[in-house]
Amino acid sequence: MFSNGMRVLLLLLLVAPLTAQAQSETTVSRLYLVNPDSTDIKGSVEALEAAIKTRDFRPSKQIGLMPSELPDHPGEIESRPFNFGPASITLLSCGNSAYAQIGTSTGTNAGLIGNTSERIFGCLYLSKRGIRMAMVIEQRSSTSGSLMGSLMSGIKNVARGNDVDYTKKLFDAMLQEVRVKIPGVLVELQELSSGEVTRPDEEKVKALALSSPPPAAPPAVAKAVEVSAATTTERPSSTAQALDARRQLTGLGLTYYSLEQFHDAIKRKDAIAVDLFLKAKSVDLSATSNKGETTIHLAKRVNDPEIIRMIEQSASQ
Repeated sequence: MFSNGMRVLLLLLLVAPLTAQAQSETTVSRLYLVNPDSTDIKGSVEALEAAIKTRDFRPSKQIGLMPSELPDHPGEIESRPFNFGPASITLLSCGNSAYAQIGTSTGTNAGLIGNTSERIFGCLYLSKRGIRMAMVIEQRSSTSGSLMGSLMSGIKNVARGNDVDYTKKLFDAMLQEVRVKIPGVLVELQELSSGEVTRPDEEKVKALALSSPPPAAPPAVAKAVEVSAATTTERPSSTAQALDARRQLTGLGLTYYSLEQFHDAIKRKDAIAVDLFLKAKSVDLSATSNKGETTIHLAKRVNDPEIIRMIEQSASQ
């Protein structure tokens, strides 16, 4: 009834949740363009919007006030803290120096083998020497472990090509749209998630005496800890691990500091969600539910050995 390939896929789906726990991956790619005509503000905004529209017909758009005097050098993408409940995480953003911000997000796609999301946004920075258009593609995926991650990666590669090839195609499409509006646009920087950086118009950009070319982004791929019953293969800082877990819970539509949602995950024996709540370190394990049960008492009543082990281990740390 099933082909050999389908049998292998079904076997992987059944076995993978037993071999490892949650793993997440985030990749960031950037494209910086420069319009040498510093007076062509309207055309630059339209070109940036056309580029982002290659992924969304109606992206969000914010236009700021014209400065009384143009700065000597254009701004660039910034890392900024965003508040989620009582805690904050750091995300890439246009920053206060951007004249225009245009963005889109496909949201989170929940599937049998994990979740994926894509965030694309563009920023426009004015200056006396030229106008910078910065575009960012941020892709996130989470799976139940390395085996499921490999399976998801394989499926994505078959469907659309690997992440680097996919991003190159997106950037090519964006650049083509910009060149329709601004034929003389310069490519200042293209940085892919693989770490590959190209600056095809470096000499022409330098001739404009813009600010120093933007530095390379932090490591494009950031993986959460992957833990099996036997070994720990990687150990990021506890703060980084907690922030990553909170991002994943938020992406799943859960409130990372909700004791009620944490207890609900225990009741349905959702080991992945329980693991994320524990790593987020935002629920009090000694707090009692409305029925007077502590977390460990609830876990023992549900009688899931793996969840009991995780809670006891977290409580002892």
